[in-house]
Amino acid sequence: MVDWNAAQAEELRTWTDSISVSPERLFRALASAAALNEFMRAHGITYRRSVEIGIGPLGLGWAAVFGEGSPEDLVGFDPLPRIDSSTGIPALDEFVSRLQQRVSYVQGRAEDGLQPSGSFDLVVCDNVIDHTERPERLLAECRRLVAPNGTLVFGVNVFSTLGYHKWVRYTRPRHPNSSNAVLHPHSYTERTADLLVAANGWRVVARQAASRAQRAIGHAYCYRLIAKPA
Repeated sequence: MVDWNAAQAEELRTWTDSISVSPERLFRALASAAALNEFMRAHGITYRRSVEIGIGPLGLGWAAVFGEGSPEDLVGFDPLPRIDSSTGIPALDEFVSRLQQRVSYVQGRAEDGLQPSGSFDLVVCDNVIDHTERPERLLAECRRLVAPNGTLVFGVNVFSTLGYHKWVRYTRPRHPNSSNAVLHPHSYTERTADLLVAANGWRVVARQAASRAQRAIGHAYCYRLIAKPA
């Protein structure tokens, strides 16, 4: 059973200590957005209007940093309220504020039907699905939101086969209340992530897959793919 309220409370706690957001956390968010953008550029992703699912309460996802278009064309969903950067470094906080203004931030869960069907050419869902209450419903909602020939850019942190069995059989049962366990109610390998996407209205057309050794026995890693409506 997913404790959604506990997961959301822990998510917000990791972003802020009620007073500030650390510069290091900001830079990690920017680095993640840059890595995703490089993946998208390598595959020639084009769009007119995009939505980022789970943009994060700071609003510093891919759309804010690299998205092209007006705020009306760059929409970000997140169930948590947006928070301001308060690092105590005025130039950095002002920089974050300008990025936040590039996106129309919508507080709410995407799967609650907050936008009309077919509203977007591009749906971005990166490092989100393992944090959600109902992954299948979220991916189905992504399918509803995208235009007939639109694109899904999807990413999730996955385990190797060995790492997955260690996580579900040993680590998680022994530490069920750890921050990592609370924040990640769902766990995937490359294969199960592929199956999840395919089962909810999508056809995978490109992958950023790891080596065979990494998939079998390596540490957890970021897996990304591009899909089209099935």
